[in-house]
Amino acid sequence: MACALYLLAKYPDVQEKARREVNFVIGDQEKDYIPSIDQLKDFNYLSCVIKETMRLYPSVATLPLRKCVSDTKLGNLKIPAGCFVSVAIYSMQHKNSNYEKPDDFIPERFYDEHAQSLKQPLESLNEYRWVPFSGGSRICIGMQFSFIEQKKLYDLFKR
Repeated sequence: MACALYLLAKYPDVQEKARREVNFVIGDQEKDYIPSIDQLKDFNYLSCVIKETMRLYPSVATLPLRKCVSDTKLGNLKIPAGCFVSVAIYSMQHKNSNYEKPDDFIPERFYDEHAQSLKQPLESLNEYRWVPFSGGSRICIGMQFSFIEQKKLYDLFKR
């Protein structure tokens, strides 16, 4: 959350888009109004801001080491049994082959480029290219809770 607030302060145009979206979705509610889950789902641009922040500043830079129990081939890479492997999340999410301008803060990269309007955030450009919560069957069970919590906190800061 601290990184998101830092980036929003650094990029006032992004902050303004997010603020407009929150105000549009929430409307003229009282200051202490807490948005519903359905309203939080309508924070599409804010979802992109959160995803882009987590891409740039993942809370976990690498996943724990795992021991390869049998000889394995991954593409052209041969991994012999007994080797330890890990996933370097930070490196993956800052790789030129995964993202254009990987060190730049561009929340729009998580919108579907083929959509006529910016309504639907792109869930997965490549399933394992954005993995701040891991992926597959071992994905963090707290991912959705984290998004809800971040959106609610952001709403409090922006209104």
